[in-house]
Amino acid sequence: MTNFINDPNLTLLNFIIAIIAIVVPIILFCIQRNRKRLAFEIITNTQLLGVKEELSGKVKILYDNQEVKNVHLLNIKFINTGNIPISSSDYEKQINISFNDHAKILTHEIVQEEPQSLGIEIKTNDNTFTLSSCLLNPKDSFSIKTLISDYEGLPTINCRIKGIKKIEKYAQSRILFFSSVAVLILGALYYNYGVDLKIQNKQFDRESIGIAIVIAAYISLYIEMFRNKEMRPFFMSLTKIIARK
Repeated sequence: MTNFINDPNLTLLNFIIAIIAIVVPIILFCIQRNRKRLAFEIITNTQLLGVKEELSGKVKILYDNQEVKNVHLLNIKFINTGNIPISSSDYEKQINISFNDHAKILTHEIVQEEPQSLGIEIKTNDNTFTLSSCLLNPKDSFSIKTLISDYEGLPTINCRIKGIKKIEKYAQSRILFFSSVAVLILGALYYNYGVDLKIQNKQFDRESIGIAIVIAAYISLYIEMFRNKEMRPFFMSLTKIIARK
């Protein structure tokens, strides 16, 4: 009995189980807790004419029969990245998008409304957008496509919404990534230090169990790679390390 209790493999197994018991509730809490968030992403920022073309004078862009320079096509997306709705009554100050002082908004339109019934309205000044208040349920989104002349730098986005400190730059959640890495590490530990298990009269050796856990974690990371482009360099590095071994 004493040897069974002092078995180092069982001690490590208990440690792994304890870690899982601590980590899983934390992950579930982070996923399920109420979060009110609004994020933006610049999908497109394309200059219609390069510097060389404009300096050579061979190609010109006319708007209302007037030449315009340094014209950019922008597509700015807004999305409710939280898990609770943002109601129209939550807006103390409407969303305001301003560009550099010399910029001029030439055209604009709302595109890719999800759902299509959002009904966003835009008021414009020479270099400023003001968006109407509207209900945004979790994952609701819309984009603004605009042509702007004399554009420089990045837009400034301001608003005052109840429960939201600021509109954040869009970044996909990394909870799946970090949990997958944790499972991958636990699988590697189990492969080296775990114990064989007998389930319903079937014997499973620790190597097979460890490999199964690692494969499951690797598949999860593979899914995350396609969901989040920022994770691709890490995934490729991990693949090279595994291939070498």
